[in-house]
Amino acid sequence: MDKILRYLENPDFVRWVYKPNGQNTIFWNEFQKDNPEEIGIIREAKTILLRLKPKKEILGPKIDSALPSIILKIRKKQQIRRIRQFTLSTFKYAAIAVLFFLTGLFIMKERYSSAIDEMSRQYANISYYNGEESRLVLADGKNIIISEKFSQIRYNEKGTIIIDQNDTISQNISGNNPMNQLIVPYGKNSSITLTDGTKAYLNAGSRLIFPPVFEDETREVFLVGEGYFDVARNPHKPFIVKTTDINVTALGTAFNVSAYPTESKIEVVLAEGKVNINKNEFALIHVTTDMTPNDMICFNKSTKKMDLKQVNTENYTSWHLGYINFESAELHKITTKLERYYDVNIFFENPETANKKITGKLKLKADIDEMLKVLATTSTFKIKKINEHEYLLN
Repeated sequence: MDKILRYLENPDFVRWVYKPNGQNTIFWNEFQKDNPEEIGIIREAKTILLRLKPKKEILGPKIDSALPSIILKIRKKQQIRRIRQFTLSTFKYAAIAVLFFLTGLFIMKERYSSAIDEMSRQYANISYYNGEESRLVLADGKNIIISEKFSQIRYNEKGTIIIDQNDTISQNISGNNPMNQLIVPYGKNSSITLTDGTKAYLNAGSRLIFPPVFEDETREVFLVGEGYFDVARNPHKPFIVKTTDINVTALGTAFNVSAYPTESKIEVVLAEGKVNINKNEFALIHVTTDMTPNDMICFNKSTKKMDLKQVNTENYTSWHLGYINFESAELHKITTKLERYYDVNIFFENPETANKKITGKLKLKADIDEMLKVLATTSTFKIKKINEHEYLLN
């Protein structure tokens, strides 16, 4: 924690996170290149600051005066305890997702709290990211490592698990509302067929918490990261994807949810069928927003507002088919997807380059070097390989 606080208490670092400009972005990019051992800590610090960012915009001169209140928030007892429990100094910045995600889960539904709390204690010291393998964590204590880059998991109606069409695993289902977890680190992808026949594709850096068998009146799962859901139709038992901020309810349809904690927005894109969205909050009356095919809901985590618009769904869902389609997309948004998919870091020599808009289609090849050559050709920039996990775009 002390290593993270060095950055949280550094006014120059806070200015860069809250009010980035060409000069400070170049400085911190160079600093990370010269100090690669600090990259993980810097990303953790950035994530914490973004989560604690005040609703009102902080102007440059006021950043210093805002620091005490920010540090005070960080030092609150509950946050310190959770940060220590998850040993954040050993995690890649995406592990912060687990912390805030689980915190949100505790207030979503009381009956799931004990199961999730127990799992978080059991596996608190496991690093889920940064070169790790995918894993399936069962409620009965089994921790199944999945080494394949692209894995397929299927549950039959009785809850028996079949991994990559070869390994069959039986699970002892006992206790009240047992919950399993599928954890997919950066550099990996996975699909899982649940007991009701619903198929979920999990993108890199994602986690799905779900029951081994749907026994209640609804089929509820919890998502952090990104998932594409092809929901098996059951008009008598709605399928609900819960995130930290919103819930997506469907009877039988296909849609994509992107809910990475490091992102400022949650995006839901509907490919077919119909779903409705409501905020995940305590309220006497829940207001829902209905979606139809080609709709996208963009939920702003800061303002708590939803924006509904029509989009080309292929630009948001094609990743689960093995390619990325983009139309007039900012370059940094594309590189962020590639960083997660391949578990690498891509830096920009010129910060203005990050905002350049490009159009194209990238097939997600196994070879990251080959992929980046295609991106460089598409964007008319050059890619320089720094080491096995770091690249510079100039």
